Amino acid sequence: DRDPPPAPDLGKITVSDPSNGKVRVSGTAGSVEAGGRVVVTNMATGAQATGIANADGSFSVEIVAGEGQSLSLVVTDAAGNASPARTAQVGVAVRISITEPAEGTRTQHQRTLVRGTVHGPLNTGVIVNGVVAAVHDGEFVADDIPLSPVIGTNDYTITATATTLGGQTVGTSVTVQSWGNPEVLEVDASVTSGVAPLDVAFSYTFGSTIPLQTLRLDADGNGTFEVTTTDPTAPLHYTYSTPAIYIARLQATDQQGGTFTAQVPVVVQDVTTMDTMFKSMWSNMNTALVAGDTTAALTFLDSAAQQKYGPVWQVLLPHMAEIVASYSPVRGVGIGQNVAEYGVNRTIDGENRLFLIYFLKDKDGVWRLAAM
Repeated sequence: DRDPPPAPDLGKITVSDPSNGKVRVSGTAGSVEAGGRVVVTNMATGAQATGIANADGSFSVEIVAGEGQSLSLVVTDAAGNASPARTAQVGVAVRISITEPAEGTRTQHQRTLVRGTVHGPLNTGVIVNGVVAAVHDGEFVADDIPLSPVIGTNDYTITATATTLGGQTVGTSVTVQSWGNPEVLEVDASVTSGVAPLDVAFSYTFGSTIPLQTLRLDADGNGTFEVTTTDPTAPLHYTYSTPAIYIARLQATDQQGGTFTAQVPVVVQDVTTMDTMFKSMWSNMNTALVAGDTTAALTFLDSAAQQKYGPVWQVLLPHMAEIVASYSPVRGVGIGQNVAEYGVNRTIDGENRLFLIYFLKDKDGVWRLAAM
């Protein structure tokens, strides 16, 4: 007998929510080959658990796993033939809420800063009224968000949507009122998100005809001005060394004593956390490819990369284990606001060559592999 069992039927397989660090993977009748040995592997940790399918092709296996982790399922028969792998996802209770502005808030302007909380896997993206937000440690922030008018009322809607790499989405909304007044003072940051240490230059526009008297910059939002100047052309910059969400505030005072304030968020990420995320994405994608599960591997790619690499992977699939083993562990080159550059080395014809890998933050705020 050299015929492998059919691949597990994911349509008949469920994964329970984590409980005490474990999940139960269960298949109803016909989910796998009757009497087959079901091997479940946690692709994030390498942990394995096995079980024997019942006569009707149902099974149940318990394995150590947590929220958002991927599980590879393979069935082997008595002759040792292995089925194609299939990947199931441990669910995550994705939640999102808007904390600022609150429901019913009255604002003077038709664009606003929005903050909130989000719970989900590390690589969970958030968009607010179509604008990609920065996410850090369970919080998100987005600036200069256009308010969406509710037809026939004076109300405006703010909608935040969280999306996971696996495609799970959840949203929430608040309604605010706006008078639509123009901003007198606006402040911009040269970069609004990046890894520590992050050097940021601030620029501003002042829409009053009364000349400026003083500029004050509270770069970390703690209530203390780090920069005070009477020179309207003086450079405004600050270096952030600690990962966190900061709301930088610029205060301008004109020569008649009028005071105006503007703010802009700066999100400083921890380089180790980001590096771990990108390396995990690369590792899990390769694990899926070696297991023959191109469907799971494609979830790590953006749409353009899926179209480019999907057909190539199908051709190379019989040799994928050898290909993956031929290149070095992935290593970081640089992590920016919306692009991360990584690389692997591979020896070809005796020459050690570097192949660059690019992760991009997608339009839904989720990081995906775009080129390699």
